[in-house]
Amino acid sequence: MKKITIISLILFSILLSSCYVKTSELASNSLDIKKAASLPQNTVPVGFDKYEKRVLLMIEDKNQKIELGFYDLKNGKIEALVKPVDSNKNIHNAVTDGKYVAWVEASDNLIRNDWSIYVKDLASRSVTKIDYGKLDNEISSKIPFSQEPKLSLNESKLVWSTYELENDKILCSLILYDLKKNKKDTIRSIDGLGKSYIGHPKVFGDFIVWHEGKIEGQSEVGEVYLYNIANGQIVKISDNGVTPNIYGENIVWVSDKSRIMLYNIKKKNIVEITRGGGIEERWLPSLNDEYVTWYDSMGKVELYNIKLAKIQILPVKTNNASRIFDNILTWIKWENDKTTPQFLVLPT
Repeated sequence: MKKITIISLILFSILLSSCYVKTSELASNSLDIKKAASLPQNTVPVGFDKYEKRVLLMIEDKNQKIELGFYDLKNGKIEALVKPVDSNKNIHNAVTDGKYVAWVEASDNLIRNDWSIYVKDLASRSVTKIDYGKLDNEISSKIPFSQEPKLSLNESKLVWSTYELENDKILCSLILYDLKKNKKDTIRSIDGLGKSYIGHPKVFGDFIVWHEGKIEGQSEVGEVYLYNIANGQIVKISDNGVTPNIYGENIVWVSDKSRIMLYNIKKKNIVEITRGGGIEERWLPSLNDEYVTWYDSMGKVELYNIKLAKIQILPVKTNNASRIFDNILTWIKWENDKTTPQFLVLPT
């Protein structure tokens, strides 16, 4: 295996999740790409500590093991954070809200149900194992979709979806874990051996979004749901969408492979940011209060200004996800067959 294999697998696993605005329009206050800064090679930005202004990085060492560290925006130094608790496994994904860091450890055999979820309290520095895969290999082999949890964390609330065995029945479940209260709740469960699965859950404040997806032909299709933690209500907000994301009162997702949709929880209206039908596919939108970003199969990074309702195409080529963490825009620059993780501080 080449040295880049583990990082490439991580990035691949990230992917394996009414008003129209012309994409040719550029925002009048376009961002200056020249202000972008590079992150160290063999790293992937996966989160941001808004309190200490640090980027959470997954870092590949010379032995292809993944560690976590914080990159300090003030001095450009990396602070080592954690290594895999189990030396026989690797860190596959990680998140932070600035108070906690959570991550998934698993073997590099993606069809096994041998994952564990750990959380580090950044104040006390303590590490706690809060959940793990409980299915044996025989049961796990019957499940047609990925079983590795993908985490989301906000305000001490951690969410993920996973497969469980309950009363001899395999279920695909959405889990909410309150780190302050040390309380685990199952929000929703569906048939784990059915055609659909619960995927890409994201949490912000009192809301969780996710899609219930399935594969039709060569395409992934799904429905987008919203859960209100405060009142316990689940609402379906779209019959056509995958990989939703949430920040504040706004939710974004992808419909029909290339349409980026924006939904406002308070107004209950949907805005079609990009129209579909072109040759490119658009993937993995993320957002903050001001901007939405995504990347596409043509290697473009696009940024939508929510207030101005206009799009800026950044003059950079990428072969991996662009994402927004609070007020940090990150992407992987692809130039002359070389990849460089970069970031840009967004105006607030």
